[in-house]
Amino acid sequence: MTPCVLLKGYLDRIAIESAIRQITTYWHTEDTILLAFDSEGGNVSPAIEFIDFLKSAEKNGLKIGMWLYNVKSVAAAIAFSAGSRRDLNKKSIVEFHRGSLQLEAPDFDQATGLIKPEIIDQFNKYHTLLLSILEQHGINKDQKMMAELYGSNWLKLDASKCLELGMINDTFFPY
Repeated sequence: MTPCVLLKGYLDRIAIESAIRQITTYWHTEDTILLAFDSEGGNVSPAIEFIDFLKSAEKNGLKIGMWLYNVKSVAAAIAFSAGSRRDLNKKSIVEFHRGSLQLEAPDFDQATGLIKPEIIDQFNKYHTLLLSILEQHGINKDQKMMAELYGSNWLKLDASKCLELGMINDTFFPY
């Protein structure tokens, strides 16, 4: 049986580090794992690190499948950045978000009062990642979908649209 790692709820550093530990443990005995998502999103910085980890694992022979129940924002970015197979709950909506920042005092350089460069760098990495996903599936050429994304900061795609765009391999009915 293929081992499964559940990414549920808010994907912060603790959740991502837990997933990496689980994947690393399974990887010693398995060449395929399944990631199951039920997430509203999370923090950009650990998500980007997780995507880098997954891509490296794939380059080193790990096969990753995705079972998508609920994927929004950063969770959608993770789910569509790695993996060789994606199956989506037939009733789910994939929601890509352009990203947002909630800044706190430590995010500003004390001397200049400007946002620290590493904060801006993470935001730019996420933006580049999102554009790459959209380009990979031809979404960037669809004026209506891009207008939705830039007008509302969200792009919502149902299972049939994801199938049509080749973003997923199949759909499933939830139990």
